[in-house]
Amino acid sequence: MLVKNRIWITVISAVIIIGYSCTKQAEGTVGPMGLQGDPGANATSSPSAITGFVRMTDQYGFPSSDYDSVKVLALKGDSLISVMTDASGKFSLPSLTAGTYAIRFKKNGYDSFVVNTDHSGGNSDKFIGIVQLNQSVTTKITNETLGMLDNPFEPYDTIKILQVNVSFDGPPASTPYPRYFDIYFAKSSQVGNLNYDVVSSGNTGFTFSNSLPIQFPLENFLSMNIKYKKGDTVYLKTYVVPVLSQRTSWFDINTYQDISYPYKGDSILKYFIWPYN
Repeated sequence: MLVKNRIWITVISAVIIIGYSCTKQAEGTVGPMGLQGDPGANATSSPSAITGFVRMTDQYGFPSSDYDSVKVLALKGDSLISVMTDASGKFSLPSLTAGTYAIRFKKNGYDSFVVNTDHSGGNSDKFIGIVQLNQSVTTKITNETLGMLDNPFEPYDTIKILQVNVSFDGPPASTPYPRYFDIYFAKSSQVGNLNYDVVSSGNTGFTFSNSLPIQFPLENFLSMNIKYKKGDTVYLKTYVVPVLSQRTSWFDINTYQDISYPYKGDSILKYFIWPYN
């Protein structure tokens, strides 16, 4: 499928009761002040923990059972507190006073992530819920071939179909091992996610092989008023992208940058000649 650049009002009633009363006033000498009590606890100086759980998904979007050994880090003053998740994915950052913390989650082979949370300190631990880490995409594109086919429903051979075959490594594409690709088209060899005329997104489905055949009827370009002329070189760049995720970005601890989803993995650049006016 081709897609183009995409009172509460509170009323207080007062009742005034007028009556008569008799007040007696004690007379005498004021006694000495009693001893001062112990000071109350100061929440800011009473530390407690921040806790939660980490869940993992593999690069194909399926839950992983490997929840342990995720490094969880938080900066406390000038000191960096670091703990590891246990086999259930639980973590506990101890002895944190009141404040705002950027909690970072990191494990080799997974997209790192950061959660900002306010911690009030005091006697109760702060539970931040469940954090999900996605495994980094490692699929490589091994080859891509292009071909021009006649449209079997066009009797005058004026409309062509671009046949693209993407080959990739890893296990064959099946239910537990889907692959997702974004393909960008433009007249510039600098085609990419920031410079394109048309983009197509999709997954391999169940090809049960290490290839994905895709057909692009070129009349779809015309219907979107894309102005190519016969003989023009049209470039296409194919990217491996992560599986669909509810997350919109991940935090790269190594570069301290937010990376938007779907970020781009391995890619390949190809071109074809526009066949007609």
